[in-house]
Amino acid sequence: MNEEATEPPNISTREGIINYITNNPDQEIYLDNPKGSAKAFGANEKTRLPFDYGEWPQLINPADNMGWDLIIVPSATQQDPNLIPVGYLAYSNTRPEKLGNDKIIIAPDGNYTQNDKTIIEDFFLGFGSFEPAVWLRESEQLEVDKEGYVTLYHVGVENLEELDPELAEKGRSQYSKAEFRTWDRPRVFFFTKMGQEDPGLGRISGTPYTAKIKLDKLYPINEDPLKLSYPEMREKFQEITGLDPYNPRENNVYERVATLAEELYGYEGFIYPHGDDTIVTIWKKTPVTRIDSFYGG
Repeated sequence: MNEEATEPPNISTREGIINYITNNPDQEIYLDNPKGSAKAFGANEKTRLPFDYGEWPQLINPADNMGWDLIIVPSATQQDPNLIPVGYLAYSNTRPEKLGNDKIIIAPDGNYTQNDKTIIEDFFLGFGSFEPAVWLRESEQLEVDKEGYVTLYHVGVENLEELDPELAEKGRSQYSKAEFRTWDRPRVFFFTKMGQEDPGLGRISGTPYTAKIKLDKLYPINEDPLKLSYPEMREKFQEITGLDPYNPRENNVYERVATLAEELYGYEGFIYPHGDDTIVTIWKKTPVTRIDSFYGG
């Protein structure tokens, strides 16, 4: 804990409250809804909570002029020491009046289980008014600015100002051919950190560029928090595309998830593990800026 911090600052952003609680975890907590109580979160009926839900009453969120909201992971309690942020939930654009009224997920010493994640994600998925939960441990290696844009890197041909998936699809490199064998939607691949190498090919030759995209436009395909790959979503996919059940696109799970993520939630690409690192693929045109060096030297 930061012993020099005596007065809570004016905390107006999600990043601000996360940073403050990380450095000053022993703040007063009031549980509006303890585990087992019921809350509606704007729905017509209340649902029993599988976690403790409350607020830091002394730390005001200007979005509603009340204490910043918090969720304690299901495996922990208010009595656990050093409850620090491990993630957050934000309202989607379906509830514009609630934007900014984020819920900060906290855990003792920042430790939580896969079951904690599943319980929280499944609970809020049922409301339809929240973006998928963001877990800080999984996004901490990304370069994300205060506006929520993540910096990406691409190595390609010279003299580019924009990456067009349709054009990139015609000139597939050795780097991307294997990926296209499993799913042929036109898309462009990006690294997420400087000097990143492909696990199979090593360093990629070419001219380096950077790009920026909102992190919340990238769907975590491996986790699939919205369960878009589940069999019950096939009917929605067919409704959107008009394809019959035997069409090859309908039987490609990546295409189904991409279509549903884009059409239902506005996603523009996937983010997923790639070896020990993270990679991004985007199916929308993306402006890029050339940089001097990617691998150094």
